[in-house]
Amino acid sequence: MNWIELFFTSSCLLISFTYAFQPLQAQISKSVNLKPTERMGFVLAQNDGNPPPSTNGGNDSGGSRGNCPLVAQTSNNLSLQPLVSAGLSATDAPTFWVYVPYSTTSSLHARLSVREEEDKETFTNKSMPVTLSGIPGIIKLPLPKTLEQGKIYRWSLTIVCNLDDESANPVVSGLVKQIIPNSSLMNQLKTASSPREQALIYRKAGYWYDALTILAEQRLRDRNNSQAVKDWSDLLQSANLEAIGKQPIVSCCTLP
Repeated sequence: MNWIELFFTSSCLLISFTYAFQPLQAQISKSVNLKPTERMGFVLAQNDGNPPPSTNGGNDSGGSRGNCPLVAQTSNNLSLQPLVSAGLSATDAPTFWVYVPYSTTSSLHARLSVREEEDKETFTNKSMPVTLSGIPGIIKLPLPKTLEQGKIYRWSLTIVCNLDDESANPVVSGLVKQIIPNSSLMNQLKTASSPREQALIYRKAGYWYDALTILAEQRLRDRNNSQAVKDWSDLLQSANLEAIGKQPIVSCCTLP
């Protein structure tokens, strides 16, 4: 692909993504009605403008299996994959969740970077070093910087596997837009009776990162809670990430 084709393709993707958020922002102003026994899962209704997470089992453009000569790869045929590849965040410092398929008894180095999608400037000025341990599994990457309201950002995690060829290093990426919930949504979140209900509220309003983080944290706090296990499984199954949902959430990463 030459530079003209690359520029045209990137521009079209950005325009499509930007307009995909607009109908969703209108929905956020509406009240979110919940049923007490509602099944957890992402709303993927057609033509609703919601930017969905990955929907093809871990092989979309957000993930890359790649070759990591420094470590072994698991035999489950899963790729390096974001659990949310595009969505809203209520907080200005969202948490990213990534499945890392590489198995190692020692630590593995990576880099986390975040930049504004529109002007391509590097938001974090430089990549933040990340030390991975306890993998393979689903890792937690809390962003130590704050995002600006209303802007679209691209985050990426690069696994430093090939020291001689940077282009050979596996990379996973996603898009996030920080939108502060309106007063109606905030009131519902404050009066929610449980973290599960908060996750449902976030999920229905399109805040994929927040819904995922609440359920992941609940799984980490109580690994034997059958309801937490079911909610986590339902959420990822609805995004065609059932296989990744069965993988462990590991205590993994050291960020600066």
